[in-house]
Amino acid sequence: MQTKLDNLKKQVHLSNCIDILMKQSLKLMDMVNANQKEVNDLKAEQDQLKSAIKGQEIADNISEVA
Repeated sequence: MQTKLDNLKKQVHLSNCIDILMKQSLKLMDMVNANQKEVNDLKAEQDQLKSAIKGQEIADNISEVA
């Protein structure tokens, strides 16, 4: 009888450990998703700045030729 009780206690403990790990994993996934959104936003801003610089360089070259 004691073995069955020990087995049940261990199962409960393992379930609790699994729950904790799953919660941590979900939090990590949320962090990754938030970071990826931030990376995408920063890359988009960087691309806009690169385009603005190229546009200014083209305008400068045109004004130099004219």
